[in-house]
Amino acid sequence: MIEIRPRLLRVENSLSMTVSISAAEVIVINNFIKALGCTICANVTAPETLCQVAYVVCEASKGGYGLSLTASGLTGSIDGALFQRMPTCIRLALERNSLTGTLPAALFDNASPLLSLYLNSNRLSGTLPPAPTSTKLEDFRVSGNRLQGTIPLAYFSLPRMFRLHFSDNLFSGDFPRPPANTSPNLDNFYGGNNQFTGTIGTEWAFLTKFKGLHFQGYSNRLTGTIPDLFATHRFAFFNFDNNSLSGTIPSSLSRQSALTHLSISHNLLSGTFLAPRVRDFCVINNNQFDSCVEQINATVLCCNVATQLSTRGTNVSVPTASGTLMTMTTATTVLTTIDATFESVDQSTTAGVPMSTTKDDAALIGGIVGAVALFLVLLLVAAFVGARVIKRRRQRVAGASVVLQTPTNQYTALPPSPYADVDVVRKPEQHYDSPTSTLTV
Repeated sequence: MIEIRPRLLRVENSLSMTVSISAAEVIVINNFIKALGCTICANVTAPETLCQVAYVVCEASKGGYGLSLTASGLTGSIDGALFQRMPTCIRLALERNSLTGTLPAALFDNASPLLSLYLNSNRLSGTLPPAPTSTKLEDFRVSGNRLQGTIPLAYFSLPRMFRLHFSDNLFSGDFPRPPANTSPNLDNFYGGNNQFTGTIGTEWAFLTKFKGLHFQGYSNRLTGTIPDLFATHRFAFFNFDNNSLSGTIPSSLSRQSALTHLSISHNLLSGTFLAPRVRDFCVINNNQFDSCVEQINATVLCCNVATQLSTRGTNVSVPTASGTLMTMTTATTVLTTIDATFESVDQSTTAGVPMSTTKDDAALIGGIVGAVALFLVLLLVAAFVGARVIKRRRQRVAGASVVLQTPTNQYTALPPSPYADVDVVRKPEQHYDSPTSTLTV
């Protein structure tokens, strides 16, 4: 074994720490990279040069290295047999490439050294290895591929797992329900845009570290109600739009204080929506809500009748600025007009736009354009008023003259000072007795 001292920028802790790797593993690394189809990767020439290679990230504090080849034009596949001969590789970042083939089971067995595995946005196919036994894997991202089948619950049970990203694939079956032995660290689950059916299980409410979390299952075929996950968990990201969820929203949602993103649009939800405080983004449109109550002094409004409420009937209510309800007796007419406006916008301005562009997008774009226009108008008005004030000030200063007269002397004014409204005068170095001065302005 040869001891490698990584470069300063690639060492997490002190310079005295080293990464141990054999000359044989260097050869395997080069072959593994070739199998990935990397045409821009230079060979590792010797163990002592490993940490100087551009796509290698050495982590001395963890005693291993990672291969970072994000968006590198990879067109090959992952060779599981070669990976089994890379015992010091603790991270693989291969996202945003064109990798094909299936996922080797060697990436997930108990001999795997991997801590993180990023394979999102590739062209991987097949199913997930059914029985992962890794004791180290903690971050697994495979969104944006062509994977199918069900998600084995064993992935939830990996002891160190805290992030699972499965969105934008072809997974099917019931929406996953975390088992009783789910990792206590799990706080991040993405399952959106698949073909899941069934309901959001109440099992999600019993996870021990499900706070500050990202939880999404948008664009599936989910039914039933949204369980009360909000009484015991603090969400940062909650997205279950484009399903067939029904019933009322748990009132505990309104007490959430850490949400940055809330999206439950295009469902069959009903009743009164008590809006939580949301920092960045909130959409609830295309449901069957009877009314909506906004938080007082909310920074992001969920209850925007033009873009959020799409109910039918006369019992539609929207909040005033203070958060109280204001009944709209002509709600049906108003909403019908809004829908017609959106339809005309869709037909005239969204030709060729992807299907993901909805009416909400048109309203959002219109709001942004309006805000920019208003800002420019206010800026021009401010510039005009400022110019008038400066002009008047200069005129007043220029029109003022100060003259001091004595029987024998005359005091002349200096040029206007930029620091005072009245001109400063200088007294000539002459003597005079009992002057009688007059001030003329």
